Amino acid sequence: IGLSAVALFMPMSVRPDTPVTYSLPIGDQSLAMNSLLGRSLRLAWQGEISCIHCGRSTRKSFGQGHCYPCFSKLARLNRNTRPWGAANVHPSPGCVVEGVLYEISEQGLATLDRYEGYPENYEREIVEVETTCGEIERALEPDTRAILINSPNNPTGAVYEPDRLAALADLCRRRDLWLISDELYEAQVHGGGHLSPRDLTGMADRCVVIGSLSKSHAMTGSRLGWVVGPAEVTERLGDLATTSTYGIPGYIQDAGLYALTHADAVEAAIAERYRHRAQLAQAVVGNAPGVRAVPPQGGMYLMLDIRETGLSGDEFAARLLEAQHIAIMPGESFGNAAAGHLRVALTVPEDQLRDALGRIAGFARGLI
Repeated sequence: IGLSAVALFMPMSVRPDTPVTYSLPIGDQSLAMNSLLGRSLRLAWQGEISCIHCGRSTRKSFGQGHCYPCFSKLARLNRNTRPWGAANVHPSPGCVVEGVLYEISEQGLATLDRYEGYPENYEREIVEVETTCGEIERALEPDTRAILINSPNNPTGAVYEPDRLAALADLCRRRDLWLISDELYEAQVHGGGHLSPRDLTGMADRCVVIGSLSKSHAMTGSRLGWVVGPAEVTERLGDLATTSTYGIPGYIQDAGLYALTHADAVEAAIAERYRHRAQLAQAVVGNAPGVRAVPPQGGMYLMLDIRETGLSGDEFAARLLEAQHIAIMPGESFGNAAAGHLRVALTVPEDQLRDALGRIAGFARGLI
């Protein structure tokens, strides 16, 4: 990782010439693109400028994109949500959460404390509340329009159980609220399956689901995802895309089509990789003096609780970088709800992960 990237996660007190042995802050996967996906990109780019499934032109992608109907069909059939028509799916190259908030939540937003996200990204007030629905409801303001959740969660790895999702759905119906469900890690549930709140009774017209191939198929750099929701929302998102992101390049859409139809084994292998690495991390760290591994239920991250050391996440991360040359994400990067924690990206090879976590545990022990 370059020093400029380290600076994104480290306090200014860290010397700019500090070497980095292990970099654990970024969720960019240490996985070469699968040959199937690479073949798709090559075919489409050399592309004989047509969709490999429906033959539509891919030379130009305007707004929704020339392969939009084909991509939409496959996207909705591949996910764990009830099938809708192509008009209910909006393919997007990014900035999806911001776009949805712009369209349906212009005045108020209530979030769960496990998903404060990156606070500086949002101008609206982020309300930190406990995760019981009663406390969420008490935190709502008169102008609140939507609740935003993320399951499996980044950074905590928490997965919302069916009863909690049902209670949230009931709250949204009673208070006439939208539910924005960020499901980028839905393929990486470590035990059991993923449940989307969009599938619950009465939620089809008030739930917007955000999905992506970035994590499930290691296609982060392709910037390929989608929004599934009522046609009135996706139509407006299409208008917004036309004047902002413009659309997804056709050959990238082709790669997505190929991934959704030919790469189920890749998706399963990636999910198993992170499940195994999460178990490895817990075995290495456990409840060592000064640090505790918080077992994730899904996703590709692990939280370390270092509050016993008496240091903040920022302070611990800065000292760790200086002493052990390990870069890591302080929990404070996600707001006060994650203070005193560190987020570990399980994206490095297992031998490196084992050594880095062993060093972190030893460093924490030395602070007690």
